[in-house]
This record gives sequence, C-alpha cells and structure tokens, in this order.
Amino acid sequence: MQYKKIIFPIILAAASFSPVARAGSDQQQDSTVQKFLKEAGEKAYGVSGKPPEPAIVVGNIVQEALLLVGVILFALFLYGGILWMTSGGNEERVTKAKGLIQNAFWGMVIVAGAYLISFFITERVFEAATKK
Repeated sequence: MQYKKIIFPIILAAASFSPVARAGSDQQQDSTVQKFLKEAGEKAYGVSGKPPEPAIVVGNIVQEALLLVGVILFALFLYGGILWMTSGGNEERVTKAKGLIQNAFWGMVIVAGAYLISFFITERVFEAATKK
C-alpha cells in the first residue's frame, strides 16, 4: 500500500513531462527560439546584414567584460558577507570580511562607472556610424 502512494505521483509527473503533453507548447517554443535567434543576428550583424563597425564590436566586448567583472565582484561581496556572518566573533575573520566587502564595493563602483562610460561611448559611436 505504501508503494502505491509513491508510484502514482511519479507516474503522474512523468506523464506530464512526456512529449505528448507538451505537443501544444512546441510551436510556441519554436517561435520563441526563432525570435531570440533573429534578435541575436540583428545585434551581431545589424538589420541590413552587414557586419557592424569594429568600434562597435570592441565596445560590446568591453561592456560584456565589465559585466562579467561586476558579477565576480558581486560574488565577492556575498562571500564577504557570509564570511562575516560565520566569523563567530573572531576579530581576524571579521576584519578580513570587512576588507573584502569594502574592496568589492569600491570595485563595483569603478566597474559601474567604466560600464556607463563605455555604454555612452558605444552609443555615440553607433549613432555616428549609422548616420553615414
């Protein structure tokens, strides 16, 4: 009797994830994937199909790199907070955590400023390139 209580929800869950149950959502999923690919292609090659200007490519690479650094700094910020919470009153660990949080904060400020500057410059270069 105990097994019937466990097996029925498993069979029900497996049936809900079967291809037959998802048949209606495949068309919607395909259109979502096609829309995403179209947007990615337009971003990479522009609407006209021509490759973008090299300055725009470099600007996009810089923006993506700064975004990655921002994510890493956010992870360090969280790590410093966890380190502080788990220090248990140990002054050495608290000091280390405070230093890590301060450094991550100032790193985030610098990266956010650099991202804003690169975004501004990329937008201006893009506007100048498309006015030709």
